[in-house]
Amino acid sequence: MVDAHDPQEPGSSRVVVVQLRGVCKSFNVGTAIETEVLHGIDLTLLQGEFCAVMGPSGSGKSTLLNIVGLLDRPTSGTLQVCGAETTALDDRSLTRLRGHSIGFVFQYHHLLTAFTALENVMIPMLAAGLATQEMRTRAEQLIDSVGLSAWQDRLAGNMSGGQQQRVAVARALAMTPALLLADEPTGNLDTKSADAVFELLRRFNREHGTTVLFVTHNGALASRCDKTIQVVDGRITG
Repeated sequence: MVDAHDPQEPGSSRVVVVQLRGVCKSFNVGTAIETEVLHGIDLTLLQGEFCAVMGPSGSGKSTLLNIVGLLDRPTSGTLQVCGAETTALDDRSLTRLRGHSIGFVFQYHHLLTAFTALENVMIPMLAAGLATQEMRTRAEQLIDSVGLSAWQDRLAGNMSGGQQQRVAVARALAMTPALLLADEPTGNLDTKSADAVFELLRRFNREHGTTVLFVTHNGALASRCDKTIQVVDGRITG
């Protein structure tokens, strides 16, 4: 959740949820060659913003998302998430911040197919130590909100791709995160299912003020976001 004491963007009443300044990311290839993937990224996301990220394959979009999602650390530069300067945080603190403040939806849903839809949505709450009844009630509400109440006890492996992705959206929202990161969440879906998943993300964004960073190759969906940034060769170009 966004803290009331989080910084605000000058000239705006909305809280700054994500702020990158001069973020670079390099990877070692073998033992001697270092490849820089991100080059001095500056980016600010406000509470309630829905931002599309576009760019060619290999441009650094997923690396950017991994850094914002605290799954990887920048080589240099600073990153603030929900008011916390993350650069100096240890791994345990990063895990805690990620678990309580960030939700993830990926191109492949990553559900546990031997578990029911309801059980999959409960998993993040189980990791956070919530009481069983609280978890179940919250999971049932989320499953209902994505239109799958009738399927909540069905094994995830027996659901369609569109249904599985809707379960993945519900799971990502289990902890009511301030920030939702979506990496090509509609890439494997047909047009109708892709539109339904996008509208789910958009609805939660509007109803709960969740900030969304949405990586996509779909220009039609990007045009329905609040803003679009282009990532080319590890730089934001527009």
